[in-house]
Amino acid sequence: MQQATRIVPKLSAFTGNPAFYEAYNFLLDALKRLQQGMNGQSMPAKVKEDGPRCKWYSLERMAETLGFSLTQMQYTRIVAALDKLAMFYTLQRFSLKGPSPDLVALLNTFTSSRLSHEALTPEEERPVTSGVAKEVQERLGINLGHIDKLGRAISIGRRKSASARVYLVPGAGLCYVNGRPANEYFPRMQEMFVVAEPFRIAKAFGRFNAWCQVRGGGHSGQAGAICNALSRALYLMAHDARAELEASNLMKRDPRTVERKKPGQPKARKKFTWVKR
Repeated sequence: MQQATRIVPKLSAFTGNPAFYEAYNFLLDALKRLQQGMNGQSMPAKVKEDGPRCKWYSLERMAETLGFSLTQMQYTRIVAALDKLAMFYTLQRFSLKGPSPDLVALLNTFTSSRLSHEALTPEEERPVTSGVAKEVQERLGINLGHIDKLGRAISIGRRKSASARVYLVPGAGLCYVNGRPANEYFPRMQEMFVVAEPFRIAKAFGRFNAWCQVRGGGHSGQAGAICNALSRALYLMAHDARAELEASNLMKRDPRTVERKKPGQPKARKKFTWVKR
């Protein structure tokens, strides 16, 4: 007698919104297959940092594309899965074969920015950095960043627990931090003086526009991180001020941080009063 095959229903059959879990599990399955293809290797840091910043559909348009309603939490979970798939797109784009057409078609379903299935050419992949900047990078042991195909100097700076990415282009002297003017973002004048210090040393007021993205730390650490990144970006753009910037020591990261509190002490160095009896 032939034994009957036991049919195990999927997890989505027991949920309140099976249509969402069918779509979400489909994305997770695609992500799992891509992860298995890496054979346990971790995602390169370059891919995590320079991955495609896809502008996914809004909640309403995403629901219209999928054909069912979405809550904010469900939309966030789908976007998180798409972000991870986009990192694999970048990883494949750096390869010779280029991204998988199936992956490109899947991602293009949820974004208006059309992704390509062609691989990067060596000219596109290699950052445009002058020979002088490379020589300074090797001599000082710091990463100055690079000048991309659009002529923007892109540099990263750090201070305490804050990190900043700066995009510098020729302009009229505008400076925005996280989408707000720098004088509105930093409430105290001390931080503004720190941010403006590279421009003062390079005598570059009114010559460049700067867009800064900063995260972590407080206002003091963020201002120091922007100062560090601006110094490196100005070194790439302002050729006439390289000697002054190198002498100012602003391109190197300031390693000083708050000393940690010690156990059994009220602060890092302060001690409790010792009493014999």
